[in-house]
Amino acid sequence: MSEYMLFMSPMIIFCPLMSIMLTSNHLLGALLNLEASLLGMLLFLTSTLFLSSSSDAIIILVILTMGACEASIGLACVCIMTRSYGNDHVKSMDFPSC
Repeated sequence: MSEYMLFMSPMIIFCPLMSIMLTSNHLLGALLNLEASLLGMLLFLTSTLFLSSSSDAIIILVILTMGACEASIGLACVCIMTRSYGNDHVKSMDFPSC
């Protein structure tokens, strides 16, 4: 079972990243894809740690903490952008005025 997870988790990491590159109209959708990629990376690290029988599992907690911080900062950015521009479309942002 963990060999299957070891094989599938890189695909779980790169599919959301490809989705961000191809269809990144809304900021909230891009953030959801980043979270899915982070969960794929967590799955990959968990399966490699279980295969190697390593006791170095603190990296999993670090990645979960970074994911929670990324999600909270991303939601704050979505709130600020929605208040400023009225929507969360990436194309409606005016980058030179930032």
